[in-house]
Amino acid sequence: MFSCIARDRHGATCSSKRRAGRMPLVVGVPWLVAVSFGCAGCADDSGAGGTAVVRDSAGVEIVENHAPAWTKERAWTVVPRPSFDVGGDPNDTTQQFSDVTAATRLSDGRIVVADAEVNALRIFGADGRFIAQAGRHGGGPGEFNNIGTLVRRPGDTLLVWDRSSRRLSRFDPSGRFVSAVTASAQIGSFPTLFGVFGDGSLAVLANGPFSFDNTGLVRARATVIRLHPDGSLADTLAGILADELVVNATRNGNNVSMTMFMPTLFHKTFGRVAGGSLFVGDNARYEIARYDTAGAVTRLIRRDEQAVPFTDDIMVALGNASANADADVRRQVEERMRNTPHPDSVGYFLNLLAVDDGALWVREMPLPGDTIPVWSVFDTAGRYQGTITMPPRFDLLEIGSDYVLGTWKDDLDVEHVRMYPLRKP
Repeated sequence: MFSCIARDRHGATCSSKRRAGRMPLVVGVPWLVAVSFGCAGCADDSGAGGTAVVRDSAGVEIVENHAPAWTKERAWTVVPRPSFDVGGDPNDTTQQFSDVTAATRLSDGRIVVADAEVNALRIFGADGRFIAQAGRHGGGPGEFNNIGTLVRRPGDTLLVWDRSSRRLSRFDPSGRFVSAVTASAQIGSFPTLFGVFGDGSLAVLANGPFSFDNTGLVRARATVIRLHPDGSLADTLAGILADELVVNATRNGNNVSMTMFMPTLFHKTFGRVAGGSLFVGDNARYEIARYDTAGAVTRLIRRDEQAVPFTDDIMVALGNASANADADVRRQVEERMRNTPHPDSVGYFLNLLAVDDGALWVREMPLPGDTIPVWSVFDTAGRYQGTITMPPRFDLLEIGSDYVLGTWKDDLDVEHVRMYPLRKP
């Protein structure tokens, strides 16, 4: 059990106790495990009218949001019963998922799922029936080493980004491989595809070189670049800060041994392409910048929220969520967590998704003990509409006009792909 640490960012007071949940945590830490959570009781339900102040600053539109626009009657909701559910059948390998990175719904209702564990796309009918698999592990045409972003283009053409190979593969709506382009520009190791613009050019997060002299709490610099459709460099779109890490280094002569980890609550940068623009949000503050294809900032979307201090108690709570019942182990974990550096404040949000027209959904940052994901919705003008709570253990991947699509884990932590109806009064 974990007490609410501060007044909730949604404007409501959290309940005094919350059940421990799961938090999508970490890389490279043997004493922390992956869990995920959200906050249902803290969603704003005041019904207050929206308050947004729009002003211009040197040609940049700034939208300052102070209150939601939705009333209780106008608020969107997710129907709790899924309309689509695949996964969890131990006797059918096509129904077994372990690392879904993306999913999308095609115009005829079929669902395409990208699973990094098998490095393939799986295509299902609207009724959940398995239809076909596209791709497999490997370096050849139509194969993947590290499947990542999945982009659905007009006509249901599918674009799949391989982070290891720095390659974009194109598939037709049936899953047949069509062509591939490998980035010729120097974009670092394991670059992330933020999205594809209307002209076919790519917005890619290029990681900068990592210095072995950087230890402790580290945020390196990175660059968002635009690649031509043929993979050549077109332009630099934005200079940003990469995800915040705790880095420990041990030197033995010329050899350096390093460990790195990144708890969920640390500061991170997210990016998406939608509506012909690039949206970038650094969760060290509640601000999302909109860039045009030339790299100029055209809008800043802000929400008036109070920062949550990142205390040692929060770090201990993260460790307690993963420690077993052994008292000695828990004491060791607690001591290690108390001695681990952390930022002064918790990140404001956990994820950023964009609808095709440029509307934004922002996953609010859960604190230890929160179990239900909460998303804030901003319209195409950057105005804050209100919050939507998702079913417990549901990780949102795509937003449609009348549905939400993502992954859900059962009580045994078995991964499913689910779609829920989205109700808009």
